[in-house]
Amino acid sequence: YKALFGLRALLEPKNIVICINGCRLDFVCSSMGQQMSQGKVGYIIEIGKRATNRARTFDRCDDESKLTTVNKQMDYIRQWSESLKG
Repeated sequence: YKALFGLRALLEPKNIVICINGCRLDFVCSSMGQQMSQGKVGYIIEIGKRATNRARTFDRCDDESKLTTVNKQMDYIRQWSESLKG
């Protein structure tokens, strides 16, 4: 999962986007998930809600409008995490 972020950072300046779930704005792989599944499984998240919708990191993203940059994805993950602290 971390390697995917590095690869994306190299590809983004060339306007290349990988069309997989791991590149979605609303996809997160927890630290425990990275250890247990080697980053192959994560969650589709929604602000204010706990993560329950599992998704495979490297499966094709069905909604291309959800694909985004590493920075925007990281910002969304931080916003989601903060929204759970209530």
